[in-house]
Amino acid sequence: MKKVLFNMIVCILLFGCSSVSAAAKQEVLEVEVEEGAQNYIFQVKWENVTEDAAITITAPDGAKYSTALTPDAKIGDGLVVFHVGAAAPGSWQIEITGENLGKVTLDGGELPGSMEIERFSAEITDGMAAVSWKIADCPEQLQLQIYADTDKGGFDGKQIASFTGGPEGTEEVRLDGLDTGEYFLYLRVSAKEGIFTRQYADMQLMAA
Repeated sequence: MKKVLFNMIVCILLFGCSSVSAAAKQEVLEVEVEEGAQNYIFQVKWENVTEDAAITITAPDGAKYSTALTPDAKIGDGLVVFHVGAAAPGSWQIEITGENLGKVTLDGGELPGSMEIERFSAEITDGMAAVSWKIADCPEQLQLQIYADTDKGGFDGKQIASFTGGPEGTEEVRLDGLDTGEYFLYLRVSAKEGIFTRQYADMQLMAA
């Protein structure tokens, strides 16, 4: 079975990575992997996140990974991530099939950390949103961005704050730039290596 991520989608733009773009009905792309890759990731993203794509990756030795065959492929809106581990050196073939995908981006490289968001919460305090986070397996210096969304899906909200911080902390965020209504906040956390993670807070907040 596929592993489907709902509340947390891990998106990896990796150091030492190669990146190729395509507009696909069916495209076959190549990534050259160097000797000694031990914790290798392939990520395919596409612009029209409501559309489905089928991905097949073929290693130089003929081993295959795909959305149909690979049990631990991480699948989210407009995103598939394959963790292949120790990757054979040489040319890897990535076949992307789908209709109306828009811009398709392929990245491959070694994973520096999982950047798992163990906790993200938000609550209203004196007209401000008090947000709290805890991120595991990550660098000490992070870029954190807070978004407000009218629903709890799609990661298509409005950015309301951006700041640097550590793996664990709290911050007060202003909500006065939002229209009156109910919102879910989500956190996007990234490191200089390019890896980033996003997660929604459980509680819905009211912006006055």
